[in-house]
Amino acid sequence: SSSNMQQQTDYINSIVELSDNLGEMAYNLRDKSMEIKMLIDIGFVIDHLEKEGYSNENLIDICDRLNITTTYVADKTGYVHYCNEEIGRGVNLFEFDESLKHLLEGADYVATPIKERAEDKKIYKFLSVYRNNWIIELGLDLSASSGD
Repeated sequence: SSSNMQQQTDYINSIVELSDNLGEMAYNLRDKSMEIKMLIDIGFVIDHLEKEGYSNENLIDICDRLNITTTYVADKTGYVHYCNEEIGRGVNLFEFDESLKHLLEGADYVATPIKERAEDKKIYKFLSVYRNNWIIELGLDLSASSGD
């Protein structure tokens, strides 16, 4: 009887462990799929700004068309010149995330773990690239999908 109880406990523990592993794999898959979508979208944003000109109005236009929550366009110092949301204009991205400096050192892109956005504490996923002397960072607001 004692041996059977131990086997059942071991079996239940292995099921719980497998369930936890599946949950982690699903989270990682969601995170990577968001990064792929963001990389595609960031290409569209760059193309649009290069064609139409860098301005808040053009940024708002492309973000609305692509259903992008937030896009920051900053110079090499991290200073945000353009943002489709007024809250992001004039901030310094390096003050929020020093890992973005890796872009200036040749990194293809920097993706952050899901975290709170400094400006308003909403839950966001960020992805940034350095193209045409601009740091372009996309942010997806995940607050609604996380149950907040």
